[in-house]
Amino acid sequence: MSKLLLNLTAITDVGNIRKNNEDNFIVCQDLTTENWFIPQDGSEPFELGKLGSLMVVADGMGGMNAGEVASDIAVKTVREFFSPGNLTQDLVNNPTYILQYLKQVIIEADNRIKAKSREDESTSGMGTTIVISWILEDMAFIAWCGDSRAYSYHPNTGLRQLSKDHSYVQELVDSGKLKPELAFDHPDSNIITSSLGDLSKPAAPDVVSSNLHEGEIILLCSDGLCGMLRDNEIEQIIQSCYHDLTLCKKNLIEGALAAGGHDNVTLTMTKVVSGGNKMPAMNEPQPAINTNIPANDITHNQPEKNVKWKSIVIGLIIVILLAIIGVLALKLRGDSSKDQKQNTELVPQDSVNKAPAAQPETTPAPSTTAQKDKANKNQLRDRVEQSRRPANANKDNDSEKNNDDGLEKITPKPAASTNPETPTPITPTETPKTQE
Repeated sequence: MSKLLLNLTAITDVGNIRKNNEDNFIVCQDLTTENWFIPQDGSEPFELGKLGSLMVVADGMGGMNAGEVASDIAVKTVREFFSPGNLTQDLVNNPTYILQYLKQVIIEADNRIKAKSREDESTSGMGTTIVISWILEDMAFIAWCGDSRAYSYHPNTGLRQLSKDHSYVQELVDSGKLKPELAFDHPDSNIITSSLGDLSKPAAPDVVSSNLHEGEIILLCSDGLCGMLRDNEIEQIIQSCYHDLTLCKKNLIEGALAAGGHDNVTLTMTKVVSGGNKMPAMNEPQPAINTNIPANDITHNQPEKNVKWKSIVIGLIIVILLAIIGVLALKLRGDSSKDQKQNTELVPQDSVNKAPAAQPETTPAPSTTAQKDKANKNQLRDRVEQSRRPANANKDNDSEKNNDDGLEKITPKPAASTNPETPTPITPTETPKTQE
């Protein structure tokens, strides 16, 4: 594919009402050479360099509170990030990184504006919108925050809006509460929902990408143009002077001033003179544009290298974890084998399958009948002994009765008698029978 030949032009006007111009813009035909200047004549085509071409428009807000300071910080931040030393080939060759990078640039500009507002009370409350177009090869990458707009115009497809306003009225349209054709005249059309410098919340930029075709024009503008002229009016002006970009920008400014010129008016335009994608057919529908691109926290001068390092670190962590798991598995297996061997050595061979020790046999308790027979015999024996003993021997009989446990008669030896006339008692030797 042959390289693109482009025309580029830009212009700003204070308008009919404002005394100062809070808008800012920058353009660079070739980011490789860092030629940041305002081309007065867009009739001379130039070849697109390997780092592309850039256009930026910022619409400052705040009136006496330094809206022009906010817009100036914004465009200077963009210029810093787009210096040749920060644009690596890894970045410019990856569309996803390009869109992420554009978001990150806008977020950084927002942070710098807020920092300035905090340290300098005279700039408190300042803010700005921003819209950026980065043309690389045959693509236009667009980023914005606020209600400054990006348009595409081609004779075969007409004018179409690439960006979508961050505004209250746009939210009404998106929710179906307001018809699109009524949005332009809505009394709250000046209320924006996202911008740079808003201390109550972070900036929330959006991004899109669009294929470029031969003869296509990319237009960036502040709401001093699109807030004064309807889209069909802008389209008619571009169509009437399509072949002369310098005349085209002049007529657009005059149209905005004629419509009232209530705000500063700023616009930049790039036209694809030759090259690009296949020319679209008349009224051919354009592909849907994806704006759901996250603003990753990437270092602006080395976006892809960081991703590579992250992949390497994750890979190393996975390898280390697998190695640790393998070592633990081997150790557990070795410990299990060692324990099994020790258990085998400690258990005697003759103890394997050894039957449990026999429990000692217990003699069953005598039956109740045997106990009764024994008791009767004991009573009979006591009577015989009592008849033979003197009266003072009854005390021993009582002790003897108390020692009878019902199982076996244990007769203690009688104490030595002090009376020689008293005969020694005869202890019965009959043992009670046990029940078979």
